[in-house]
Amino acid sequence: MGDASARASCIDRNEQLRPCRELPAGSDRATCVREVLGIPDFQTFLPKRHLPPCATEDAQFTKRCEERFRRERAYPSITFRFQELAERAESFRQFDVSLDAIVRFVTLAEQATIDFNAATTKTERVAIIRRVRDAWRTFVSGLPDTVKDRIRRDHVQ
Repeated sequence: MGDASARASCIDRNEQLRPCRELPAGSDRATCVREVLGIPDFQTFLPKRHLPPCATEDAQFTKRCEERFRRERAYPSITFRFQELAERAESFRQFDVSLDAIVRFVTLAEQATIDFNAATTKTERVAIIRRVRDAWRTFVSGLPDTVKDRIRRDHVQ
């Protein structure tokens, strides 16, 4: 896909996800993203061996279909999550949270989005996801207890 085509596709996808960004952070946003991108709830989807709707007798078709599904649906949902975490970190400015800690996490999440989009292997992508997960856990562990209590209460950690 050329740069112009990739850019247009990214813009279109972001426009489709706009309603999800307007929802409060948390599981409703994740559900919205899955619905907009056509991603089933994988906890209930069977068989797990193939990504939907790719399971066919033609192994080449299945492979191409799964790659397209990941590129057009699964990967954007992952980078949406990175961006959502950055937005949530920024929202903690209203509390007694270090601006430096917020900026560090937001910068990491933005760089992770760039790195994830540029990654060419599953190993690279998994490492990036883990980097963001670990950074989020570190960020949350440094929050004041009142903010942690609110996160737990809202079930959005």
